[in-house]
Amino acid sequence: MTELSYKKDGDLMGQDHIHYDILAQDALRSVIRKVLIEVAATGALPGDHHFFITFLTGAPGVHITASEDQIC
Repeated sequence: MTELSYKKDGDLMGQDHIHYDILAQDALRSVIRKVLIEVAATGALPGDHHFFITFLTGAPGVHITASEDQIC
């Protein structure tokens, strides 16, 4: 994240003390969390909705065994 931002007129605004990127990420996680809680309670997503979930399997600290790697 860039620490410096510019106003429309080009003036420097200074540091990002609000951290909009983190706020947006937290808000999106909250949406998914609430939907998963509803799915757990009802057993299904409404209508034709679905989730496409991906994982960063190459991220530090992630270990995948050979059998888990074959799950589709």
